[in-house]
Amino acid sequence: LSTDPEMEIAGTFGSTWPPAGGVAFGSQSGALGIAILDEAGTLGIGISQFVSLGNKADVSGNDLLEHWGQDERTKVILLYLES
Repeated sequence: LSTDPEMEIAGTFGSTWPPAGGVAFGSQSGALGIAILDEAGTLGIGISQFVSLGNKADVSGNDLLEHWGQDERTKVILLYLES
């Protein structure tokens, strides 16, 4: 999910769209990720990007840290990792 107005991407099963903001969030659990996105929307917490990592077969938490660390829109990085 990306809330960047120049590159909006909605590839989740979530029923809501969070407001745009400075929080990037990666979750190894898709269900927990969607629940947190829903709650972020309720609380008005803006999301820059969300990625569900699954079993990390291709993209790791390190990859996300590297990418989001260079992203001017991202001010806070959250990761939920199970390993």
